[in-house]
Amino acid sequence: MYCPYPPGLIPSDLTTELERVRREVRGIEQEAMAQSAALGPLTPTSPAQTLAGNGMRAVQILGKLENYDENLSVFKNVACASCHMPYAGFSGPISSLNQTTVAYPGSFHFRWGKRKPQSYDYSPRYPVLNYNQTQANFYGGNFWDLRATGYKLQSPDSEQAQGPPLDPLEMGNPDFGCIVFRLSQARYRPLFEAIWGTQAFDIKFPPDTEKICSTPAGAFGNDPTPLRLSPTDRGIASATYDAFAHSLTGFENGPEVSPFSSKFDAFLAGSATLTADEMAGYNLFRGKGNCNSCHLDGRSTAPSTQKAPNGVDTGAAADLAPLFTDTTSANLGLPKNPATPFYYEDKPDSFGLTPNPAGFGFTDLGVGLFLRGLSGVNPNADWTQFAPRFDVRFVKHRSGDNGRHTATGLNPLRLSAEFAPVSGPADTRLHVPRRRIPPTRLLPGWVETLPQRTGGWLSELGKWLPQEPYPSSRVAMHRRRSCSPRLSWHACSRRPSSRAGAVSGGDGDSSIQQRTRAFRVHAQLSEKPDSRGPAASVRR
Repeated sequence: MYCPYPPGLIPSDLTTELERVRREVRGIEQEAMAQSAALGPLTPTSPAQTLAGNGMRAVQILGKLENYDENLSVFKNVACASCHMPYAGFSGPISSLNQTTVAYPGSFHFRWGKRKPQSYDYSPRYPVLNYNQTQANFYGGNFWDLRATGYKLQSPDSEQAQGPPLDPLEMGNPDFGCIVFRLSQARYRPLFEAIWGTQAFDIKFPPDTEKICSTPAGAFGNDPTPLRLSPTDRGIASATYDAFAHSLTGFENGPEVSPFSSKFDAFLAGSATLTADEMAGYNLFRGKGNCNSCHLDGRSTAPSTQKAPNGVDTGAAADLAPLFTDTTSANLGLPKNPATPFYYEDKPDSFGLTPNPAGFGFTDLGVGLFLRGLSGVNPNADWTQFAPRFDVRFVKHRSGDNGRHTATGLNPLRLSAEFAPVSGPADTRLHVPRRRIPPTRLLPGWVETLPQRTGGWLSELGKWLPQEPYPSSRVAMHRRRSCSPRLSWHACSRRPSSRAGAVSGGDGDSSIQQRTRAFRVHAQLSEKPDSRGPAASVRR
């Protein structure tokens, strides 16, 4: 047990809630096993050994089995899905943590991560990270700080899937060979071999493999490969680990996670009608709010005086499967959340690992941290020069109403209130159960101003938003410019980002950017400009 935290920091219901989630994970794993049994024979055809008929479904089911397999963590008590449950928008499923620590504990109790678990629906559609010289910006990538570039696998999503199993603060395996070893013992090994070949586990594991693989990362110092495999066996294990990751991407790209089945999809297809409130929000989103200049909705985004004299984008649909993102990142300077356990992990645990030697001195620079090679490995030395421009730093905005700084450092003059309808045919990921995810807490005095400032149609906003509260887990953060299937609010100037719960970050656990499958409303709370200009809250 590792507990350097002050009394009262860890929610009292943590143990019971972790056990609840474990029961749910095991239940879905059993469901996946039944789906695997119902696949029928897999028939390789053609010289490339393509599986005819049910090959795609087989890969998706394999990825689902991997996703819900607790045995892939060092102490066999945490699955990838433990921090990414379907009913919570594929993010953290424990309300008491969402309200306080924001981040989640890993397999070793209780090493704690520093960022909020990200959702991974639609994440396979993000491109390999690249720097656009013309736009002077990064596009694509995965993780909050973009360190899953996809440079090797050519899939940021697959590369991201390889991160949490080896993160000492998450699933905690000391060597990627340990994941392959556990896969070789899995009940679904026959399915894995049927898809990827029997050579996947043709590895001579040393006699002490079980002992090493039951010891958490951090116990072997700086040795990343304590499992002594021959060069040939390590090469096979590496290829198998890549196959493991690609299977997870297959699952995340499939209909259970990324179904394109929301009411907004039906609206674009002409088979559903938005309510008056929904249409008002969407018109603001694509009109005066200009939100769809970044949150691309498949429509034209440059209103002209000829076509849109009232500032409403009237362009025809250009894409009937929009992701509501331009795949870039936006900076928001946010304060530290002292309830995040990571800040207290400045002492070694029983295995000699000190997760955060700097304690409260740690500053998470987001993308800048990655570009310097301080969070993951930067595979492109040419990118390092851009790190200072992509650092995230805490920004305090000044309230124009009373001249005082807000307690949180956010700018109340430019709150973007975003929500999705909770009625009509929609993805289940839009419906975060109110019993587990508490209502959004807007700062005092803000909700009261909404009816006057928005003509009354947002007067019920505070009641509509099932979402986590505000606390931030880092001094500042990079938010992905994408929308969430869950519901969120945030403050920024000009460049609204709508990542659910992103005020906390969410790195090492599964995925990334999502897209909104319903409209979003960006309500400007004031006409008053920020005296320090747009760069005060959004740094490019």
